[in-house]
Order: sequence, then C-alpha cells, then structure tokens
Amino acid sequence: MITAHHISTESSELPIEEMIKEKEDLEQVSFVEHLKTSSEFQSPTIAPKIGLAHHPLFHRISQRLASGEEIEQLSHIKFKEILDSMEKISRLETLSSYPTLELEALEQLYIFRRRSEVIKFLVDNSFLFLPIQEAYEQIRNHFGSSAQQVVLEVVTDPEVAGDQELVIFIRTNLSPDEAYKKLKQLDEEWWLDAPANVRKKLCIDVEFE
Repeated sequence: MITAHHISTESSELPIEEMIKEKEDLEQVSFVEHLKTSSEFQSPTIAPKIGLAHHPLFHRISQRLASGEEIEQLSHIKFKEILDSMEKISRLETLSSYPTLELEALEQLYIFRRRSEVIKFLVDNSFLFLPIQEAYEQIRNHFGSSAQQVVLEVVTDPEVAGDQELVIFIRTNLSPDEAYKKLKQLDEEWWLDAPANVRKKLCIDVEFE
C-alpha cells in the first residue's frame, strides 16, 4: 500500500501525468479496501490517503502557472475530474464519521416513527445511543412479551417552541393499570438513575394497541 509519507515526499517531483496516474491508482486502492469492509462507507483512514495524492499535483500546477511554464501541457489536464474527485473525498470523510453502525443497531431493536426526524435527533444527540440500547434491554426485562413493539419518536413540546425530546413508546397489550405499574417499576429500578442530561432528552412511555 502507498503510504502518506511516500506521497508527500516523492510525488511532488513527478511529471503531472504521472501524478494524475498515481491519484487514480490510489482511488483504485481505496475501492478495493472498501470492498473488504463490512461498513457501507470507506474506512476513515482511507479517504485522507487519497486526498494526499492531489496536494502535490495542485502544488506543482500552481508553481508552473506562476512561472509561466508548460501552459500548453497544463491546458490538457482534466481539472473538472480532479475537482470532482476532491469533492467525493470530502463527502467520504464526512460519511466516515457518520454513526451508521449505531443507527443500524438501533433499527434492529426499535421502530423509527418519522424516521428522518429520529435519525437527525440521534445524530445531534449521539450520547443517547448507549442509553437507548440499554433501555431496550430493561424494557424487555420488565415487560417481556407484552411489549409488542418499541417505538422511537421525536416529540415537540407544544408549550416551548423548538423544545424536543425523543420518546420511547412501549406498545403493549396490557391493561392500562398493568402497563403503568410495570412502567413505574422500570422508573424506580433503572430509569431514575440515568444521568440528568439523558433524562432531559429521552422519555419512556406506554402506548396501547
């Protein structure tokens, strides 16, 4: 594999055509390594290596333009292709930090009601991922099979503009008395010990079928 050190020290001395070829080779390496990963997106360590291949190319172009050399040769370089590649790299770097695996794990447990709102809320409040996973285990421990579904939904407080919280709705076939009894037990044995910042953004309630 081509290392970042190799790119930064030797590529700047290559002819422009060879630097473009090196850039294309690195993109091919990233594609192959991408196929080896279980994630939908590239590993965060791959995209910066691709980007490094472009920096000496742009540096070399700037030098030649400044000196007035090889203008005819430079006119044949596919600038749009290079810029498109750089935009793609930037997008991949952003996606590599996106909590894809955490969201997929929660969707195995919960139904996301108005999915886009739930995902945005979770991304903005990523500290909730672990408490929500633990909440599911606690709900199953207390409600058992009577919890038909467990739903995540973003709810806006009608009395406070812009104030939102994520609600876990336990859809159950229990009677209201039985359901609220189990919910109270869940509160006392686990939920009330959760950190204050979690309880401020997350709520647990029951919903009847």
